[in-house]
Amino acid sequence: MKSYEELINQVKDLIRKNKTNKALEILAKEQLSSLDKQLILINSRYSKLKEDQTLGILDEETSQRRLNIINVELLALAEKIGKHQNVEEIKDVPAEEIPAVTEDPTPTPPTQKTIKQTPAPAPISKPKSEGNSKSKLLIGGTIGILLVAMIAFFGMKKSTKNAEKAKQEQLRIDKKKRQQEKEKAEEVAKNIQEEADRKKAAERKKNIVLGKSFEGGIIFYIDKTGQHGLIKAKGDQSDKPIDWFTETKGKAFATDTEIYAGEKNTKLLVAKFKEKNHPAQLCKNFEFDGYKDWYLPSKDELDLLYEYNKTVPRAQRLEPAYYWSSTEMSSQDVYYRSFHNGKSYTWIKNNKAKVRAIRKF
Repeated sequence: MKSYEELINQVKDLIRKNKTNKALEILAKEQLSSLDKQLILINSRYSKLKEDQTLGILDEETSQRRLNIINVELLALAEKIGKHQNVEEIKDVPAEEIPAVTEDPTPTPPTQKTIKQTPAPAPISKPKSEGNSKSKLLIGGTIGILLVAMIAFFGMKKSTKNAEKAKQEQLRIDKKKRQQEKEKAEEVAKNIQEEADRKKAAERKKNIVLGKSFEGGIIFYIDKTGQHGLIKAKGDQSDKPIDWFTETKGKAFATDTEIYAGEKNTKLLVAKFKEKNHPAQLCKNFEFDGYKDWYLPSKDELDLLYEYNKTVPRAQRLEPAYYWSSTEMSSQDVYYRSFHNGKSYTWIKNNKAKVRAIRKF
């Protein structure tokens, strides 16, 4: 064994180096049965502290406070060991050479009669294996606590992993549910819109009648769908016949003749002939009842307008005059038609004709 002073200094030194476990081992080696219980208790508390730190239960401040308490108790225990050794240096000697210590070391008070004292029997020497067994028991207890801590740690880790897995699964279920609800809402909105469109189309179809006022003009042609056709403006866009050529000469390559082709021809003509009084420009600039998509009719569209014009009362007809189409036949000629005798011509562009805008629906 070590002297009291060496023991205290070594314990203090280990504590300063944050080696509380080493200090516990040093004190355990003293093998004092009267202090074993206290030492085991401190060791158990130290093991519990380490377990809580491993599991992250304690914050840093609480852990340090508990460790300081354990260190103070270790110093106090070292002092007790020193006092138990009478603060004297004791050499490592066989147990049988250690003098016996009576339970009551105080001197016996004198009596009238002299009592013959029988010397106390020599104490039975304590086998060294008993001290080793205690150390092994202490180490075994520490290992057991550590095993319990490890089992608890990995059990908690597994529990945390399972909880996280369950959380992710719940998030997946919630996301899927929200997506289903969104799709259902979109489907409902789509059905509502389709129903509204059907009602609107049905109502619109009631108004799609040849000769009826519709979307800014008069319907003069309905195609096979029953939903689309052509509308003529309610009046001419020129008060009198006007020239095709004004300042710009040449060809805009507006040569399409088909139904609905007049819109494309008009754009080409406007890009080529920029004068504000050109027949195509007059149609493009026309606006009525909020509709701005008017254009100069193509050859076939002008022919349809003529055929319709023959079927209506005279008061509703176009003037019996020549009307321009948007179909160029060459750089000098353009298609036109007489609404007086019905004849169609390829007329030189420097002649004059009237203008009637149309639009498609």
